[in-house]
Amino acid sequence: LGKKTSVILFGGAPVELPFADSVSAILNMYLPGQNGGSAAYNLIFGKKCPSGRLAESWLKKYDFTPYSDNYSSEEREIYKEGIYVGYRLHASTPDNVRYPFGYGLSYASFKYDNLFVNLRNDKINVELTVTNTGAVFGADVIQVYSSLPGAKIKRPLCELRAFKKVYLNPGESKTVSLSFAVTDLSVFSIKNNRFILEDGEYSIDIATDAFSVKMSETIRIDGEKAECEYFSSEKAPQLTDEEFEAVSGISIPPKKAPLPLTLESRFTDFKLTFFGKIIYSAVLSMPKSKLRKAQKLPEGSERENKIKGALFLERMLNSNSPASMAMCAGKTLPFNFAEGLVHLANGKIFKAIACFFKRIKAPKIPK
Repeated sequence: LGKKTSVILFGGAPVELPFADSVSAILNMYLPGQNGGSAAYNLIFGKKCPSGRLAESWLKKYDFTPYSDNYSSEEREIYKEGIYVGYRLHASTPDNVRYPFGYGLSYASFKYDNLFVNLRNDKINVELTVTNTGAVFGADVIQVYSSLPGAKIKRPLCELRAFKKVYLNPGESKTVSLSFAVTDLSVFSIKNNRFILEDGEYSIDIATDAFSVKMSETIRIDGEKAECEYFSSEKAPQLTDEEFEAVSGISIPPKKAPLPLTLESRFTDFKLTFFGKIIYSAVLSMPKSKLRKAQKLPEGSERENKIKGALFLERMLNSNSPASMAMCAGKTLPFNFAEGLVHLANGKIFKAIACFFKRIKAPKIPK
């Protein structure tokens, strides 16, 4: 329609934003609490100046998340990323990122000058001048990253070392000082089984987010001469179990036998037995029924919310265990019923019946 459109997001985690390039603005409120509406109003109408920064990278697609294809697919979770998590990994694949770690816009604008970096008392000290070049009062977040080009022990392309928020009136300048311990530049050596401060010329970068460097200085660190150790950020998301064990020196624990079923078994494992499959189908019929009813509703927010609720419930049931389900369900699924379902799924019918008829001694709920 040619109208300017702004989108306000309320949520606790990144989501896909396929419409991002088609709207005028996106205001991300995360989970602001009961006064979130008032805060959003003040920001939208310019009564307050936004100054937040993202504490995580927002990817263009969920599929770009490492191991997204098999996350939560089994009881055993193996985090093969090592140190290459979040922006430390995404720095090597910037095209996958919509908004990087540390990103945030403001109604004010800022300029950086007079960068000075030195090493003193085992600390790297950073000093610079920040000026509000905009027309409104605002705050900027100065972010200091480090990198070591040509490092022998592979490390992320950039790592956050320090940050500071500074509030400035229009035209106002402030000298900002930040520092961090030189030992923060150390990296763990698998070959030596200890942290090593590698010798070299380190780059100290002043940035507005993990990808947007505005000023840089190099500083010489007299550390250890390291041997080459390979664990590249480009390879990290695709490591097989064998490659991970080879580069990390860690043995991956074997998978647990799914049978016999226990109170801690994933509910999806119930499909492995005859009676378990019946129980699984009966329980999953609830969210499937909710989904069918929701899909019959007319287009609108109610339909979308109910579809999301049904899909969330199905995903939650699949990844849950009988024990956790009993703790969350209250009278709907008492603990003795959870025990009975496990016995029944294992084919132990008489034990199951005994559990179903067991009297649970519980204190009375106060009025």
